Amino acid sequence: MLFATRYKFKGDQSRESVQAMLAVFPERGPSDGEIAHYVAADGRGGLVITESDSVLQAYENSLHYQ
Repeated sequence: MLFATRYKFKGDQSRESVQAMLAVFPERGPSDGEIAHYVAADGRGGLVITESDSVLQAYENSLHYQ
């Protein structure tokens, strides 16, 4: 199955806080089954397209970015 996971950053986060969280992306690399990762033009979030048999994997991956 294909999953589209939309995410957005909390509005009350400081610039430094968002930069620290974004630093996690290159450390972890793409998640298993990730097909595409689009970042919103306004920098407030994005969309990840993943192919998997279970949504659980995408959920577990998202926990690293809280």
